[in-house]
Amino acid sequence: LYGGAENYHNSGNATSWGGSGQQNTSVGAFRANLSAGKNYRQFGAGYSGTLVAHRGGLTVGPYASDTFAIIHAPGASGAIVKNGQGATIDRFGYAIHPSLTPYQYNNVGLDSRFINSDVELQGGSKKVVPYAGAMPIISFETLHGRAILISASFEGEMPPMGADVFDSAGNEIGMVGQGGQIYARVEDNTGKLTVKWGKQDGQRCEIKYRLPKADNQPVTQIHLPCERR
Repeated sequence: LYGGAENYHNSGNATSWGGSGQQNTSVGAFRANLSAGKNYRQFGAGYSGTLVAHRGGLTVGPYASDTFAIIHAPGASGAIVKNGQGATIDRFGYAIHPSLTPYQYNNVGLDSRFINSDVELQGGSKKVVPYAGAMPIISFETLHGRAILISASFEGEMPPMGADVFDSAGNEIGMVGQGGQIYARVEDNTGKLTVKWGKQDGQRCEIKYRLPKADNQPVTQIHLPCERR
């Protein structure tokens, strides 16, 4: 926001002038003003924002009302807080949502367009009903790792649709979709995935993968066999 003004005598000559500006950022609002006349000059600057200490550390953001929220989204640096006066998730995974309405449902959301492609938000909005003066911590789950889409083949066919997919540590990371496609996020460029569709012997297979060099594509697509175990 910017503004300016000039004052004149009857002669038409300017006797004073001034200007002001405000820049809203993710860490608050910065203001400056300058005025000058025949025998004076005046300059002023200001900042309004919020610094909050919480269990995760210190977070800086826009000026907050009495009722506001701390948002936690690990690894989602750069995500924009919707209706957050320019607030974004910082490098520690936190942001301030500067204003909530007490005793009512508030939608708190994140815009993930500008986060790292190796991070994915699990759901983009939450609902919260705070009491007056509250500072709730609202957590968003995130997935980390490189996004891959595997077109898997199993003994000339495809793994059963709906089969569960596990990483090498035994964590469930997805399932088999239509056409034998598996969408997952992996943290290592080489490894193996296990596909299970039952508890009997022979109702599982293993995919060994080695990813190509990372490019600018959001998802790496590969074709791989799933070998019976």
